[in-house]
Amino acid sequence: MKDKVTRALIRDIRWLALAKRGGLFLAGNFAVSYGLSLIIVANLGVSSWAVLYQGLSKRFGVSIGQASFLVSMLLIAVTWYCGLKPTIGTLASAAGVACFLDVISKIGFLPKPGNVVQCSLCLGAGIIINGFGLATYACSGCGFGPRDGLMIALVRKTQLRVGIVRGTVEIATVITGFFLGGNVGPGTVAYALAVGWVMEAGFRTIRYLSDKTGILKGTIVLPGGVDA
Repeated sequence: MKDKVTRALIRDIRWLALAKRGGLFLAGNFAVSYGLSLIIVANLGVSSWAVLYQGLSKRFGVSIGQASFLVSMLLIAVTWYCGLKPTIGTLASAAGVACFLDVISKIGFLPKPGNVVQCSLCLGAGIIINGFGLATYACSGCGFGPRDGLMIALVRKTQLRVGIVRGTVEIATVITGFFLGGNVGPGTVAYALAVGWVMEAGFRTIRYLSDKTGILKGTIVLPGGVDA
C-alpha cells in the first residue's frame, strides 16, 4: 500500500514539475514574441534575426510569423544535418513564436509610437521583455531553440570558438536581411549590446523568485545545468 502511495506521489510531483516547465516555456515564448513585436513597431531597427524576417516578409509577401517559422525550419534542418537532433521543445518553440508573432500583430495589442521618444521607449521595453522571455524559456529546460541549436551544431562541426561562430552567423543574418529589405538601425545595435545583460538579469530574477517563493524549486534549469 505504501509503495502505491509513494509511486502516486512521485507521479504527481513529476506531472506538476512538467506543468510548471510547460508554463515557463509558453510564457517565455510569448514574451520573446511580444518583445520582438514592440521592437518592430518602434521602427528604429530590429534584432538580427528580425531583420531577416522583415526582409523575407517584404520580398515574398509572407507574415513576420510565417517568415520566422520558415527560417526556424531551415535552421533545424541544417542543425540536424550537422548531427544535432532537434527536441520537441525546439519544434514547439519554432511554431509557438511564429504563432504568437502573427496573433499579436492581428489583435493589434501594440502601441503606436508617434515620435522619437515614444519609439525609444518602445524599443527599450521590447528589448527588456524579449530578453526576460529568452531567460524564462531557457529556464524551462524544454530544449534548445532553433538558433541556439544551429550555434551548438556549428561549434561542434567547425571546432571554432562560440563567439566566432555566433558573431559570424549574426553578421551574415543581418546582411542577408538588410539586402532583402529588413530594417537595420540603431535599434539593431542596441539590441545586440543589451540583450545579453537583460537575459542575465532575467536569470537572476527567476532564481531570486524561486528561492523566495519556492514555487519553481527543482523545476527551473539555470545556465550551466544548475537546478534551482
